[in-house]
This record gives sequence, structure tokens and C-alpha cells, in this order.
Amino acid sequence: MEYIVTAGEEANQVADFSTPVTGVGIVSTTKASVGGSNAEALETIRKNAPSFYQTQGRAVTAKDYESFVKQQLVGVVSNVWGGEDNFPTPHYGRVFVTAVSTNRQMLSSDQKTEIIDFMKTKAVVSIIPEFVDPVPIDIMISGLINYNALDLETTEDELGNKITSYIETFPLGVFEEVFDYGLFSSRILALDPSILGLSLSVWLQQIKEASPNNKLFAFEIPFRNKLKESGGLPGTVLETNRFLVEEGGGLIQVYLIDDGIGLVQMRREGGNNPDSIVRNVGTIDYINGIIHVDGVVIVSDIEVRVAPFSNVVRASGPLMLALKDQGIILKSV
Repeated sequence: MEYIVTAGEEANQVADFSTPVTGVGIVSTTKASVGGSNAEALETIRKNAPSFYQTQGRAVTAKDYESFVKQQLVGVVSNVWGGEDNFPTPHYGRVFVTAVSTNRQMLSSDQKTEIIDFMKTKAVVSIIPEFVDPVPIDIMISGLINYNALDLETTEDELGNKITSYIETFPLGVFEEVFDYGLFSSRILALDPSILGLSLSVWLQQIKEASPNNKLFAFEIPFRNKLKESGGLPGTVLETNRFLVEEGGGLIQVYLIDDGIGLVQMRREGGNNPDSIVRNVGTIDYINGIIHVDGVVIVSDIEVRVAPFSNVVRASGPLMLALKDQGIILKSV
């Protein structure tokens, strides 16, 4: 018996080919390869098989649609929700789907179309399927970790590497995931007997890319988590890096903060003078966690960070969480 074993995920993003055969030319590819995945694990089969059977070839609930997507596209992780559960505004008569590859890569337009076309074959007449692009959100961890040097069995650098490795490998699913800070911090304390305590902060971040050749005129980020109460104080909930915008016929370096009552301010550093408010450029919804910015011409990357109300961060709908070390400092006490 002969059979072919594929390379799984390693075959993704292949676009260049060559041949050792004389006289055989290579036709250029228009798109890199996608859709490759590793063999399905037994645990995944055990988890998905019951839902595959329960659908019986028809889609009624959001879970039915999600089950069908898993059957149709191997190597894709998806989340499906009904229009009545859409955030922040319900859209009755629709079913929404978001998806990425198993290694968290965005899907091609052909893959998105394939998902929607397939869902239409399973949907009842009155339901319209709609694809929503995933919203990647980074959970930024920063702060102080105290340790007793006398109890340290290795070096401070090795302790730092152990903490970094823990953050990078902390188990977070793709969609419908919850980041539990209590669990996260307790496991850090258990990493090494020398660790005495910690004081860490949690921020949520998304990066918007821009350049002089790819200008950004407006954006909206649905963090979908309640934000910290501002107390009416500017700059307590929203912050950004310094970035470039076109303003008044030239380029200026600015940053954004919230004004404490629901508006987004664009400010310019004053050097030896107080920073000046250029103007208001958007809104911040503290309850629903939505940032909306428009009326600007951004020409460099902007890192948008917000402080959540709770350190328990929930990913719903198209949100896709990842954990990042924003700057953890080790201190010997």
C-alpha cells in the first residue's frame, strides 16, 4: 500500500517554486498556499464528533454552523454567533462567523468566501451568514516581581527567562477565551521558590499600521470589555505611543489620550512647555470598550492601549487574545 503524507502547516505560505527539469518553466503564483493543517488530534476528534452528529445535516443554532465550518475547512479555528448576540448592536436574521488558521494566520479572501458559501447551503432561507474579520488584542503585562536573592537557585537572567517563557506559553485559546489574572499570577509565584510577590498591571493593546504610502484616516477598535473608570481625569484609560500625522500642511508628532468624559484628545508634546491639545479626534465608550477615531491622517504605526475595568479579560465574538510582556522588572529584596 502506498500513500502520501503531507507536510501539514509547514506547507502554508509557499509561493516560490523551482524545477531541475530542463525546458520546464515555472508559472508564477498569484497567492501563497493556505489551508494546510496537521493531523487532527484524538482529543479534538472526541470533542467535535458529538456536535458533528447532532447537526444531522442542518444548521439551526450558532453551534450547528460552527460544527459545519469545522467539517468543511480543516485547519481552521472559527467562532459563530447569532445576530441576536451581536455586539454592540443586535442584527436579527443574520449569523456571524470569524475564523483564522490553526496557527492564528488570517484567512485569504477565497477561504472567507468558501466559508460563507458553504454556510448558505446549510442556512434556512431567512438567515444571512456574514464573515467578520478577527480582532487581535494583545494583553500587555508590566510591573514588578520581587524575589529573595538568597533563595535564588540560578541567576537573575535565568529567572527572567523562566518568566518570559511562561508568559509566551501561557495557554490561551483562539476565540471565546478568558484570561484569568488570578490564575496567571498564582502560577508565576509558583515558578521559583525565590519569588516573594508581584505587582503587575494589565493593559489591552492593538496596533494599527500606517505609513506615508498607506495612510490611516479612521479606525475603530472594539475591545469588548468594560474599561477602567476614569473619574473624570484625562489620560487614565487610553494612551498611545508617539506617532506622526499630517496636520496644517506638515507632519507633527502626537499622541492620544482620553479626556476622562468620553472624548479622544490628540495632543502634542510641548518640550519645556505643557503639552498642548491639538483637537478632539474621536470617542471612547468606557462601558462597551470601543475606541473610535476619525478626521486624522496618520502616517506611522500607532499602538492603542486601554486599561480594563477588571483583570479578568474576556474574548467574545471576533476577539483573539495574545499575552505579551510589556516590561516586567525583577527586583531583589
